[in-house]
Amino acid sequence: MHTQVPLTLDNGDHFYIDFDKLKPIAFEIEEFLGKHPYMNQSSFAEQTIFPFEIKMNNATEGYLDDLEEIETMMKNSHQKKIYLNQKRIFNLYRGYQMIFHEPPISEENLRYLYRILSKGILDPSERINDDELYRNAPVYIHYSSNINRKPDQGISHQNIKDHMQTLFDFIHDDYYTSPTASFVKSQVIHFYFVYIHPYFDINGRTSRTLSTWYLCNHENYAFTLFNRNIPFSLRKYYQVIRNAKITHDITPFLKYMLEGSLEEMKKEQRINEIAENFNVYFTPLEHQTIFYILSMRGNHTLADFCRFYNQHNPKLKSDLIYEKMIFPLIEKGIIKRENNTNKHITDTLPNFFFSLKIKPINKEKKKVYPNG
Repeated sequence: MHTQVPLTLDNGDHFYIDFDKLKPIAFEIEEFLGKHPYMNQSSFAEQTIFPFEIKMNNATEGYLDDLEEIETMMKNSHQKKIYLNQKRIFNLYRGYQMIFHEPPISEENLRYLYRILSKGILDPSERINDDELYRNAPVYIHYSSNINRKPDQGISHQNIKDHMQTLFDFIHDDYYTSPTASFVKSQVIHFYFVYIHPYFDINGRTSRTLSTWYLCNHENYAFTLFNRNIPFSLRKYYQVIRNAKITHDITPFLKYMLEGSLEEMKKEQRINEIAENFNVYFTPLEHQTIFYILSMRGNHTLADFCRFYNQHNPKLKSDLIYEKMIFPLIEKGIIKRENNTNKHITDTLPNFFFSLKIKPINKEKKKVYPNG
């Protein structure tokens, strides 16, 4: 059954959702969260957002940030940010700090958030004038590197303020009945903001941060990891957004976001289960390593992991990836090294198969803390 959403296109038509198509995945998520209520605590969101969501939100824009660099910048936030990537990371960190304190979503607060996210990283032609809220000219959205493919346009700049007011009205008209329904609404907000494209740049990051802001305001913390899955399926992410603009049907986009979020929740639960079974505390780098292993498809060899890592991070040499990420977890017994392949990573380091262990052989193993 198609339900109109009170959000219109620039021509006055309405977007719509087929909720019947979302019910199976929504039911599965509700059932999963019922078994793992710890995910809906603010402490889970804080651990998820800092630093992982910073990395994955930026990764959706194609930026491959190093997790340890993000951690360092979070711990030394007073230091001057010189490079563009440092400013971009720090801006998102400050933006998440703002929304995590759960101020109300308003036109004034959104303007403040955008100033945080865009500080020092826009070209002069992309900046919004101090006396304006939104862009004052057309903006073109490129979905392909093919220069012959015509770009999309954001809505007419003369109509942005009216559409944004419609979005604010939608945000404040709360009628959801469950955490999953609240998440669906957050992603309608995500989509519609991208559709409006109220700024010249940083619309995607702002839209996803606005969605997280809505979730925090409604204490719907389990879903604050929704950015995690997007960088692994970027083409589909942009495809379902673009198709929704053309067909006016937001359902496939919402289904994609629901399915991706459930997949990420299951990974988090698996990591939490391993930590409990081994009675250990994972550093962010160890957490990321296990997260990547759970995200990989097919056989797991050291070479496979190195390729996967380098697809989503600034490139490192394979022996360094082994030393920093794989070897520490082998020592803790969480990764089991198996047979060598017939190839070598380096002259002294053979490629080998490995597997992730869920439970330790010795259940009495003492708790291990980082740096202690």
